Amino acid sequence: MAARKILTVGLELASSDTTHATFRSKTSLLDWDIFLFRPEISEFLHNYYETYQGKPCFNDTASFAAKECCEHWRREIKQAVETGKTVIVFLPSLYEVYVDTGGRTYSGTGRNQKTTRHLALLTNYETLPATLSPVSATGTAMKLAPKGADVLATYWAEFGDRSSYKVVLSAPDVSACVQTRAGDKTVGTIYRSKSSAGTLLLLPDMDFSPPDFTRLKGNSEVWTSNATQFSGAFLSAVVALDKSLRSSSEVTPEPEWAAAAQYTLATESVLRVQLLEAERQVEEVQRKKEEIAEALSSAAMPRALLYEKGKPLERAIIHALIALGFHAEPFKQSDSEFDVVFQSAEGRLIGEAEGKDTKATLNKPWPKSALLR
Repeated sequence: MAARKILTVGLELASSDTTHATFRSKTSLLDWDIFLFRPEISEFLHNYYETYQGKPCFNDTASFAAKECCEHWRREIKQAVETGKTVIVFLPSLYEVYVDTGGRTYSGTGRNQKTTRHLALLTNYETLPATLSPVSATGTAMKLAPKGADVLATYWAEFGDRSSYKVVLSAPDVSACVQTRAGDKTVGTIYRSKSSAGTLLLLPDMDFSPPDFTRLKGNSEVWTSNATQFSGAFLSAVVALDKSLRSSSEVTPEPEWAAAAQYTLATESVLRVQLLEAERQVEEVQRKKEEIAEALSSAAMPRALLYEKGKPLERAIIHALIALGFHAEPFKQSDSEFDVVFQSAEGRLIGEAEGKDTKATLNKPWPKSALLR
């Protein structure tokens, strides 16, 4: 069997056999065989400026980014499992934040008018295509449930002692593959695809970056031998776990001949038409979303005059001049080049833009200008 292609998000390993992507990336999981995931949204916690009911409350920009990332990974994980991939999720602490829904309520008139933002609760577990009802709880005393003993025994024997649970899965229809030693609370579960050999495996968390995994070398942080040894053993266990999950799958991949039109059932035909219509609606909504996002980016461009430099500053200046009624564009001809040439009925001018590199202060976009006759 060819080497398995492994992607990690939310954790990094000291190995060249994996590829790491950030939580904000738009990576497709269809290019990978195994996906290792820790659903962390803690990086967005730097972007909140207030609290609501004791929890962080994101502004509209951070709200949009966080919701978009959660939707992306939920969609990708669901699709990956349906197409036969193995997704292993390590369950971290539960993060709860309030995000802007985009809804507004207005009360009063004139100067007394008040605007109320509509908020909704968002958690890092909304990245997963399953209803889990996680409850914060921590501990290390765990055992394999009968459902998980057949495929997890080897992995658990090696890494069970390094694992700890950060949440208990309280949804009534979640069947356990890992339980608390006392009380038999669910802290790990397995979801298998009904149409492929794909599996979504949810496991207790693990510390993938203890202090002894890195050291300083000059001004850089590098992996230690402990990190390299752990990563090698861990990846071997993951590949073996992937093989075990596939071999124990009860689903036989559909042969090509079985997909021929003469074997299509009447109910399938109806549902396929409904699916095509649903996909058309999704595409329409996605196009609308992209149009609004582009309009939002354009509306925010004047703010770049306060902090940008280089080409982005030049684009912001041109955008602002056009908004003011000028005809504006960059100019380059033979040995002459100007950041912007703008004109109106009164005449034409050239401008050179210069931004500030060190601090967010008002740029001086017109250090020199000259009338062109």
